[in-house]
Order: sequence, then C-alpha cells, then structure tokens
Amino acid sequence: MDNTKPHPNYRLFIVIIAMLAIGVWLTAVSLYKQKQEREEIPAVPISPGTGQQSTVPTVSIINKGLMLAKSNTTSAQVGQSIVFTPTFNSEGKDVIGYDILVKYDPEALTYSGATSLLPSFSVVPVVSDGLVSITGYKPPEVKTETVFKDSSVVRIVFTAKTKGKHTISVVPTSGNQTSKFIDPDLNRLHPRTSAVDVVVE
Repeated sequence: MDNTKPHPNYRLFIVIIAMLAIGVWLTAVSLYKQKQEREEIPAVPISPGTGQQSTVPTVSIINKGLMLAKSNTTSAQVGQSIVFTPTFNSEGKDVIGYDILVKYDPEALTYSGATSLLPSFSVVPVVSDGLVSITGYKPPEVKTETVFKDSSVVRIVFTAKTKGKHTISVVPTSGNQTSKFIDPDLNRLHPRTSAVDVVVE
C-alpha cells in the first residue's frame, strides 16, 4: 500500500491553475462581447422609433425662371463697345447666387469685361473659347431677400471686331456647366434662355 503523502504545495498549484483558467475564460468572453458590440454598430444612421435608415437631404433641380438676352446696343461700328445686359426673373424665388453662360463668336466679338449691377452681388467671370461663364454670389452677411423680376443684374461688354450680324446667346448648358439660380435651400433653378442679334457695320 502506497502511503506517499501529497506534496504540501499541491493544493496551491491546483488553485493557481484554476484561477488562470478562469482568467483566460473571462478575457475571452470580454473580447467576444466587444467584437459583437462593434459588429452591431449600424453603417447608416437609424431614425429613432422607425427602424428605417435616415436619408440625407437632397438638392432639388427645378425648371423655373428666365435669363433672357438683352443688348443695350443693337448696332455698332467696328471697334465700338456692345453692352449686353441680360434680364433675370426668378418667378418669386429668393436668390443667393447664380451662374449665367453667355455664348458669342470670338472671331466677331472680343470680351471686354463684366460688372455686377447689384451692390449686394459680386461676380466672377471666366472666359474660354467664345463662352463667358459668370458666377454671381451674395456674401453671407447680406441677409436681405433678392427676388429678380425682369431685373438687369450683370453688365457684360464686348468689342466689335468684324462687320455683320452677330448673335449673343444666354445658353442653358455648355459641357458640364449650366445657367441657373440658387435659392437659400441650395436648390438649383434652371431658367429658360434666349439670344439676341447685334449688327456691326
């Protein structure tokens, strides 16, 4: 019969092994819960109480308003200025900015400059290959409403180069650019446009 007694530290060794096992188990459970929490975070915000994905506000594109070609000069001599002042009508909508595209024949006319006729708006013209693209904008500190009603808003000056009948057009689109009004909600109002002829003698 074997009467060998257990080593005095045997029970302590068993207790340490058990505590280590419990620690490993608790760590594994904690990591698993963290992983589950990360996986449960929705990629798209959920509207409270509806269980549906919330939607991002969209900008509307509306066919509204007028940008009509108008020239203060119907006839000119070679070398003289032709003043082009298109009229705007936003049909009751407040406008905080606009883009207008003006097309002309660069062989017949030379672009000379553009100025705002409204003190509340600044203009930035860009000229390229027979197209004047003008952006008008109202600084944020200007809080008054601006509703165009057959208003002359911008003055564009050309210089006559050659004789003949020449067309100056406000065009709705050119490439990826568009003529448009921008309202306070950043909706884009796409107006109807027109053209005018000028005779150079």
